[in-house]
Formats: sequence, C-alpha cells, structure tokens
Amino acid sequence: MKRLLINIAGFQIGWFGCILSARWDMPLVGIAIVAAVIAAHLWMRSWDRREALAIGAIFASGAAMDSILLGFGLLSFQESSTVTPLFALWIGAMWANFGATLNTSYRWLRGRWALAAAFGLVGGPTTYYAGMKLGAIGFHESQHWTWLALGIEWTIAMPLALWAAARLTGWRPAKLTGSPPASPEGDVA
Repeated sequence: MKRLLINIAGFQIGWFGCILSARWDMPLVGIAIVAAVIAAHLWMRSWDRREALAIGAIFASGAAMDSILLGFGLLSFQESSTVTPLFALWIGAMWANFGATLNTSYRWLRGRWALAAAFGLVGGPTTYYAGMKLGAIGFHESQHWTWLALGIEWTIAMPLALWAAARLTGWRPAKLTGSPPASPEGDVA
C-alpha cells in the first residue's frame, strides 16, 4: 500500500511539475522533476530494467501520438517548450511519468480492457483539459475536434499501454476464467 501511495503522489508531483513549468516557460524544471520521480520509482522496483523499458516504450509511443495531434493543429504547447514544431519534450516526460504508473497505480485495470478503455476515454481528455486550464496546453479553436481526437487516442492508448507495460515486464494473462488475471509473484505495487 505504501508503494502505491508513493506512486500516486509521484505521478501527481510529476504532472503538476511539467504543466506548471511549461506554463511558466521553464519546461526543463518539469522534466527534471519527472526524471527524479522515475528514478525513485525504479529504485523502489530494484532498478528493474524491464520496467525502465516499459516506461521508455510509453514515452516514445505517447510522444508520437501527441506529436500527431500537434501536427494536425488539434493541440498546441507553449512555443518556447517545443524541441521541434512537432515535439515538446515535457509532453514526452509526462508520458514517461504515466508509464511509471501502469504496473503500480493502474495495475488493477489489467485484464479489464473495456474498463481501461472507458477510463482512458474519460480520464485522458480530462487531464489535457486541466492542462489547458492551467495554461500549458492549447486546444484547437473548435474544441470538439480536440476532444474527439483525445477521446479516440486515450480509448486506445490506455488498454494498449497497460498491456504493453505488463508484457514488457513479464506479466502473462491467465486463461479465461471470468476473473481478472493475477499478477506474477514478485510483482509488487
């Protein structure tokens, strides 16, 4: 339970660190905060290389998905926080921060793919909206297109990210028994 609470708190610290530092044109501060959060997470997991690989995979795929939305003009970020016109490193850091929650805070969603998709549909776009309200993210002038794109992105991304993170760290689903599959021994929260 202690690790779960630390993971949840670390995610929130990383999220607010990235959003507020991007808002204040200091995105490297948020990136450093997320790096510290992830280092602490990996330390608590005994520097598990498979967990680091999962976080890296979520970083790369999430940053790519948001770059597509940025390229289509559905999202915008603080101009000074972008590395290229289609990539903001602090957004990548936020995806890595999210990746560090998949095998801990969100582990309960493993095997519950429809629930994970519904959770993504609601939770994903809502966090971007919060980022917009805090001034770090901009939505397309016709917001319904951004909401639609984020809803599609996160309906797919949440269950896929859970599955990928679990598989990259060695989790295999049990045979269909009607109940969610158990975690492997040693997989701690």
